[in-house]
Amino acid sequence: MKSSNKHKLILFTDIDGTLLDQERNISKQNVKALREAHRLVRVAISGRNLTSARRVLPPHLPIDYLVFSNGAGIIDWHTDEIIYSRNLAPGLARELALYLIKQDITFTVHRHIPDTHFYLYHVGGYLPQDLPMRNSYYMEYIAELDSIDQIGQSTCIICMLEPEEKQFYDLKHSLQLFADKISITRTTSPFTHRNIWLEIYDHGVNKGKTAAHLCQMLGIDPSRTIGIGNDYNDLSLLEFVHYPFVVDNAPGELKKHFHNTTDHNNHAIAQVISFINKELL
Repeated sequence: MKSSNKHKLILFTDIDGTLLDQERNISKQNVKALREAHRLVRVAISGRNLTSARRVLPPHLPIDYLVFSNGAGIIDWHTDEIIYSRNLAPGLARELALYLIKQDITFTVHRHIPDTHFYLYHVGGYLPQDLPMRNSYYMEYIAELDSIDQIGQSTCIICMLEPEEKQFYDLKHSLQLFADKISITRTTSPFTHRNIWLEIYDHGVNKGKTAAHLCQMLGIDPSRTIGIGNDYNDLSLLEFVHYPFVVDNAPGELKKHFHNTTDHNNHAIAQVISFINKELL
């Protein structure tokens, strides 16, 4: 497998705000471009858990792999087999939850892969609008956290914070206590599009490192990588790939540092695949 993929290109595309438009649909142009890009390894890469990603991705979408939960897992899209997963170390989720409760943080703690859509929630001193919105979306899978003993093997913890950056940076700094055990990803809330989420995963888990791991599994050289994203949780991916793109609806801070393409409502994936066909294949 590795030798046959040596000269292949691999395309990583974020889902929300990139592959999906503002109505959470995938344009016919993007689907057509992916279908015709059979010479590429096509990878959707998302902060969504596996169940959530399946809600928005049609089963016959022409991709080869799905990286979910910000890099905590990979599924072979053709066989539906989970080929890679990383959960928090045993007992660490309880330790982190106790710490966050003392810090008065609102958070959710998610079961291990593949059941990451099940979660317990705790309301701290600040109740963001996105928690009730998210609870409504996952209604049949959630419960309020009443006791630390409810927490078993977990994939991640998501802290829901204020829109202003100070709370994010203060909490990120305080979590240095766990620096050798966890990785932290920043995400803009997909519900309010304002609040900041601080997501905690096992040490070394992020989109960029999982993209690198998949390339190693497939025998694809990092110089043959293309990535497209729209938010801060894509930063590690954009820093890893050789050809990084951000959509026009990305924050200005990201647009300054990476190649720009059209926005998510104007077939951004098709635009990037057109570039690949003209310049790289």
